[in-house]
Amino acid sequence: MRRRLLPIFFLVAGLVRLATGADGPVVFDAAPFQPSRPSCYVYKAEPVYDRSDAGLFAGPGIKILVTNDVHGYAFHDNHSGRLGYAILQGHADRLRQDGWEVFLMDAGDAFSGNSIAHFDNGRSIAEIIGAMGYRVLVPGNHAFDYNIPAGNDLYYSDVLLAIARQNAPGPVDAVAANVTQRGQPLPGFSSAPIELVDMPGFRFVVTGLLTPYTRTNSNAPGLADYDFGLVERDGAPDHAATKLALTDALRSAIWQYDLPGDVVVVLSHIGHDDTDSYGNGQISGRDVAAVRNVDIVVDAHSHNYAPVERIGGALYGNAGRYLEKFAEITVTQAPGGGIAADMAIWDYDSLRDTPPSEFILMKLRAMSDRLALGDRVFTLDSDQFHDEHVGRESTPIGRFVCRAYRDIARADVAIMNSGSIRTGLAPGQVTAGAIYDMLPFQNNLVTYALTGQQIADLVSPHLIPGTNAFPEFYGMTVHAFPTGESGRFAVAGITGPDGAAFPLDKTYTVAVNSYMAEGGDGYQLPPDAWRHDFGDSVSLLIDYLSNRDDPAIGPVLANDSLRLYPTREEALRAAGR
Repeated sequence: MRRRLLPIFFLVAGLVRLATGADGPVVFDAAPFQPSRPSCYVYKAEPVYDRSDAGLFAGPGIKILVTNDVHGYAFHDNHSGRLGYAILQGHADRLRQDGWEVFLMDAGDAFSGNSIAHFDNGRSIAEIIGAMGYRVLVPGNHAFDYNIPAGNDLYYSDVLLAIARQNAPGPVDAVAANVTQRGQPLPGFSSAPIELVDMPGFRFVVTGLLTPYTRTNSNAPGLADYDFGLVERDGAPDHAATKLALTDALRSAIWQYDLPGDVVVVLSHIGHDDTDSYGNGQISGRDVAAVRNVDIVVDAHSHNYAPVERIGGALYGNAGRYLEKFAEITVTQAPGGGIAADMAIWDYDSLRDTPPSEFILMKLRAMSDRLALGDRVFTLDSDQFHDEHVGRESTPIGRFVCRAYRDIARADVAIMNSGSIRTGLAPGQVTAGAIYDMLPFQNNLVTYALTGQQIADLVSPHLIPGTNAFPEFYGMTVHAFPTGESGRFAVAGITGPDGAAFPLDKTYTVAVNSYMAEGGDGYQLPPDAWRHDFGDSVSLLIDYLSNRDDPAIGPVLANDSLRLYPTREEALRAAGR
């Protein structure tokens, strides 16, 4: 595809664009072009539209609003800077009033991850997405979270897509190029690119990719017949071969869209490589952007914002998580002919003055009332439990949750993977919805009988700050030192609340969540050490916290239970060993 650069065209007045790092829109010449391989498209040697008329578009052009990793955060939130669906819909309504043709799309992980989604297995979110008129959906790795609890390995197709379509004013397409079940595309899905616009001189095409690493130890029973394109060698993932296979498959799927007026968008639920998890050669969204004929990649999955940049001939960006931002693609007729496509990423401040959609607000309020999410649990006067470092290091909110679980289970120690905590708690009245938002996954609270040595062995492999597996705990203090390998730390010793060293041969009762018990995030707990299942962990926490003011607030939670030392010798001395 021959392309030339033009200055960035004017976007919607009054909005402040985030820094993109891109050189400008992708521009598609109207000049004749011969594809390298035969195309199914009838090529027109002459200009395909009369430049004396109004051009290709009835209005100024097309706007595509793309969300990703919303995880059920449907409401706007001033404190956390979340836009919510009502403001997003208000923005779409305003664009339509200005004459734009507007498409809403989602790049995955919309239906699970917080209170609304938790209560009814994503049905309420599916209803909202349908009512908003979302046009294209791509499943994320969490699209299949409900397969096991619902007892339906096609829950996403049978239930969530069906609800979205029942509530939608028009068609809803679902696309996943690299997902099959028993060798076939998922029911109700397209594995081929979706052609949203097919007219002389302009084809607008959307396809989607899902991380090949979707299957984990904890969800494998619900995905037994699924294939996400992961290539394995000797029972282990072959990252290089997987990357090659997926990019080749994408290239083959879109090779025919190489004409001057073709715009190819990939909704990539794969993630970008600014985090440690991609350092071993895993495919990233930037690899997708480098594939020939790709013009725009809206990336997802990694939850880390990446400003718009140019990669080869494509524009690439990632809007992060929770509808704190979203991507806006603009397609117009370029000055002098041809098609221009650009992308920007908008945040809460950019749209804080946008009137929300009253229709979507009404539906959200009705859902909140129905699910009793606004019920007060307790009052919090401190801002100690913010989520600034959740999932990256030991935090007060992690110790707060672990302390509660230790008390509920009457255990000696509570340990949980930091990735189970998705947000913090803001000062003021803490509602049931806020608790479910904080701990959105359907985990039970279970206990094991472990020796001091087994506790050290359980924690030590996961002492890698910045990963979801990083442990939060309460009831013990871990003394650790750097191993010199990729930011890893190792346990030198453990002391109890009294400061005395944990005897390695003594047995302790340890509370964990069922995700860890099932091998999630690589945790390995001995099956013969299992003792008790207390049931739904979030319901237990809400009961424990109900009607308490400032529960568990105090210097004990401000003191870090993980102590890091420069050397092994210093860590051993501090642990009394």
